[in-house]
Amino acid sequence: MSTAETSPLLGDASLPDPVNAKKDSRVRSTVTVDDRASTCSGSDYDEPVASGWLYFSIISCVIGTSFSFGYSLGCVNTPAVVIQNVYKEWYHDAYDSSMPSSLVTLIWAFTVSAYCLGGLITGCFGGLLADRFGRKKALMVGNILQIASTLLMFSSKWIQRYEVIIAARLIYGFYGGIATVITPMYLNEIALPSLKGKVGTINQLMVVISLTLSQIFGLPQLLGTAERFYYLLALPVVTGVLHWLMFFFCPESPSWLYLFKKDKEGARAALEKLRRNSDLSFELDEYHKQEVQMTSAAQVSVTDMFTSYRTRPLIVACIMHCSQQLSGVNAVIFYSTSIFRTAGLAHNDAQYATLSLGGIMILMTFVCMVLVDKLGRRTLHLSGLAGCIVSLSSLTVFLTVEKENPGLTWSCLCIASVGVFIISFNVGPGSIPWFYTSELFEPNSARWAVSISIAVNWLCNFAVGVSFLHLQDWLQDIVFVPFLVLGVLFWIFLYARAPETKGTTVLEITQHYKTLYDMPNMLMRERLHYQVFHDVQT
Repeated sequence: MSTAETSPLLGDASLPDPVNAKKDSRVRSTVTVDDRASTCSGSDYDEPVASGWLYFSIISCVIGTSFSFGYSLGCVNTPAVVIQNVYKEWYHDAYDSSMPSSLVTLIWAFTVSAYCLGGLITGCFGGLLADRFGRKKALMVGNILQIASTLLMFSSKWIQRYEVIIAARLIYGFYGGIATVITPMYLNEIALPSLKGKVGTINQLMVVISLTLSQIFGLPQLLGTAERFYYLLALPVVTGVLHWLMFFFCPESPSWLYLFKKDKEGARAALEKLRRNSDLSFELDEYHKQEVQMTSAAQVSVTDMFTSYRTRPLIVACIMHCSQQLSGVNAVIFYSTSIFRTAGLAHNDAQYATLSLGGIMILMTFVCMVLVDKLGRRTLHLSGLAGCIVSLSSLTVFLTVEKENPGLTWSCLCIASVGVFIISFNVGPGSIPWFYTSELFEPNSARWAVSISIAVNWLCNFAVGVSFLHLQDWLQDIVFVPFLVLGVLFWIFLYARAPETKGTTVLEITQHYKTLYDMPNMLMRERLHYQVFHDVQT
């Protein structure tokens, strides 16, 4: 039976199969993850079972990477007013004059966004570091930046210069860029084939847990005061050291050992450590197929990502990340307290309302973890993005009405809209893009794809952090309208272009895009692309 008849990515046999017609010698895989038990080693094949080392490796990884990412986003949110007042005092002591309000806004925007700028810089070559030195070593060496930057932030207690905090958050972002590229790769490569979606979601789960903890610690009753906020900023040094101590004992990615270091015995040993008394034949067979493909293919450069069949999935991956950061989530996270204050809540009540969002984020990320391998990545992302669009629309309306007719009812509706937004975001866009990119590309091009898409993510993150306060001053109650317009455009594009990756292998996804690229007829390409979605969804 031809590939066009058997592959869930290539539709039915009525479509031409240019790959077989050309007698192409490329390595191909028509084995889906769900069908491997019947195709790999016969009826004796058993589903791999996770060992304790797998869970230990996952926790050891995210506690020093995903935790720092979420914590850095939230630690400057709750005590924002306190830190800004400290900045004013430092400015007065240094220049013997009051700090202009416009300068306060600008300096605070850079304080928030310096982390994103650092992530953008190192995110561009995080994939190269991962391939050259290995996932584990790159993360452990990069963790030195996290420890150093948090200690530098703490030193501002004596130096008393806001430039020190901004510079420290920039260095902190350098590690964040490396971590956001390599962490999803490592988690995806050590996970059981049938649990890649759930393991990938753990990355986002740790992000929202740490974000919530940072906001709790930022309360004035704990560390959110002028005397104690230094400890709040320096707290990640604890998880950084813990990450070093725990991750040292974890195995390297078996995929990297097999494909890049060419250490097949080491890869098998790593798999045996991560799997408990399991048949490793399917995973080793997949590594072998990928190795043959990498050997027969030319070395992939960054220009190849924009001039070959890889361009289409790269655009999809980048739009996925844009839809995450430009959905309005950063505006809600960075400035949620001020949003609630605008809605009419007192400052303390606004802080507690912000904390309630953290609980919702954690709960809904668990929901995503359960649903991602059942409903699929594409379905969850599109559903969540649609919820974000609807909830931001209602929030804009309620904020406008509340300004004209202040009252508890409109304030509650504003809070409810933000809650619906957080639910929608964490069901789909919050988790999916981090590991979705790795499922679209073969290993020899994944480093470029992940680096480029993560760099786009950080760029969007930085742009929102720098511009949102100015947008808020300019647009006021309709500040979320630009995010609404972008959200609608992203949803339409992803609905038409993003493939479902649940239950498919990397080689199968790659072959699909090669087939599309080889088709000279644009109408036939679009028909095949539509049929892929129809077949997978039904």
